[in-house]
Amino acid sequence: VARTALVIAILLGTGAAHANDRVDLSPLDRLRGAVAMYPADPDLAWAYARRLASTGQIAEAVEQSQRFLSRWPDRRPEARIEIARTFIDVGANAAALGFLETELAANPRSATARFYRGMIFRSDGQLVKANREFAIAGRLQPTLRPETLLARALGFFEMGREDEAVDLLKMILEIDPTGDSALRARLL
Repeated sequence: VARTALVIAILLGTGAAHANDRVDLSPLDRLRGAVAMYPADPDLAWAYARRLASTGQIAEAVEQSQRFLSRWPDRRPEARIEIARTFIDVGANAAALGFLETELAANPRSATARFYRGMIFRSDGQLVKANREFAIAGRLQPTLRPETLLARALGFFEMGREDEAVDLLKMILEIDPTGDSALRARLL
């Protein structure tokens, strides 16, 4: 792990450079080279998949992520959710949804996967589906409930159902009056 961290730091330009390092290569190219040199290193493979996703190279990121998951299925239990979140961040909802669907097939009680699936539905304008996913996520993981209520309230506002939205905001204030969600609920 220490070697992997050092290699990643050097490849991404955050570590000490050596005189013979090629400075004309991009961080992604350097990481690609390291994966080729150390194909049995799961941490490098994962860093490469994440970097591909974060730079918007979706097809390659999906392929690399699937390769990582098939080779090291137990290495990162939340890998599908992590990569889906990265895809969501770059607007690749279809790719993210594929990983979330696979996660939910393996773990139907994954509140986090349901929450992110709700985020995708909401951004795609499928507010009823999003509301359902947020409600399920809040039931499955009570610590997520204030966030899911807030997301549902925003959806109700978008649908013009202000009374229902306000009721959910009030629930947030009852559940966790001092949390971040409560602050946002008060602002709304």
